[in-house]
Amino acid sequence: MKNALFVICLLLLSSAVVATDFSGTWVLNRDKSELGEGFGARMAATKIVVVQKDDSLVIESTRIGRDGEERVMTNEMTLDGKENKRSTEWAEIVSTAKLEGDALNIATTRLFERNGETFEMKSSQKWTLMDDGKTLNIDLKTESRRGENEMKLVYDKE
Repeated sequence: MKNALFVICLLLLSSAVVATDFSGTWVLNRDKSELGEGFGARMAATKIVVVQKDDSLVIESTRIGRDGEERVMTNEMTLDGKENKRSTEWAEIVSTAKLEGDALNIATTRLFERNGETFEMKSSQKWTLMDDGKTLNIDLKTESRRGENEMKLVYDKE
């Protein structure tokens, strides 16, 4: 009886430790997504490649720029809620990522400087997997001087 109880406890602990794995290549499903108008619709990545290992996450996002060309951005972060900083030609970016239950929560602050003026854009993303891991849902909220925007992004696994 003690051995059976030990095995059950071990199985419960091991399943609790296994985190949801968001790894894969994800393609935006525009028909199922709620993109909004204008800037918000342009901001959505058309493809996301995610590599998740242990306590790290690498996200490669492909977007279509104003000029119609694909732009690929890579963001590396840890999954422990610590700040991850990076710089681009347009902004200083600070992101945090944390797995909470079956969801991945990502908070990002971008500090832009243009023509001597500085402005900030904050975003929060909640990632969840659906359909036995075949669909990635991202609830995205942004806040900037342009106002607040919410999108529901749906990606299909390639």
